[in-house]
Amino acid sequence: MTCDAKNETDEPRILYERDLIYFAASDSGWVTARAQLPDEAKSELAGLLARHVPDHAMQQVLGDLQRAFANAVEAAVRERGSAVAAETSDAAKKPSAKLGVYLRSRLDALITVLDENATSPESICALVLEEPVLEKVVTLKLEERLTWQVADPLRNAPELAVQQLGDALPELRWQIDQGIKRGRIEASHDTLADAVATVIARTTGDTPKRNWNAHTQREAGFGLDCCRVLARALNLALPPDLRRDQPVDMAKAWRRRVEEMNPTD
Repeated sequence: MTCDAKNETDEPRILYERDLIYFAASDSGWVTARAQLPDEAKSELAGLLARHVPDHAMQQVLGDLQRAFANAVEAAVRERGSAVAAETSDAAKKPSAKLGVYLRSRLDALITVLDENATSPESICALVLEEPVLEKVVTLKLEERLTWQVADPLRNAPELAVQQLGDALPELRWQIDQGIKRGRIEASHDTLADAVATVIARTTGDTPKRNWNAHTQREAGFGLDCCRVLARALNLALPPDLRRDQPVDMAKAWRRRVEEMNPTD
């Protein structure tokens, strides 16, 4: 197996649910201007970050959190739409169904077709093109492997695409399989936790760690506090019929991200 985009361990980057959800963003059916982080939330974040982020870097940090917030809102619309539909209809899919699990199964089917070697390149590419989300994920992988020299290879160069698929599909399956977590995962909240952890690591030079408040017996720390500010704003940014009664606490999402950044702890 080869790879064009590798991490420090020479393995392809793991794709988590928070990475995959954006390939399905256009399926949400909700079209509007990108959500803006409220001024009140920005002020709260600036206050929490003031002791850790230099003054000259604050605007960039808030800008990064704004972009992550807008992405998270788009993801949450899709997630909450599926959850609400499942709560009101026996025929709807379970809200806990993960995009990663679905894509892994579709990749397994494609790998089987390739292994049988009984289908033309055009037909194999057509199978991928039938499913918009699968198409986006596979197309990006192919374009990476072709070093961005061929745009949309499934349509524009099917024979070249099939030459790459034999290695690209198992590699992509590994990336997705490694990112699948047990239990219910909401990419929108993982996106917020990832953004907070990333800006903290970049501006302080230190990887965020978990903190525990012995008095309250709860997860603590200014990073988690930032996540909770963003989660409250996210819940309010959703259409009224998709809002929760209470925003997500964020402790689990923050813990997952910190553990990803500190795998040996």
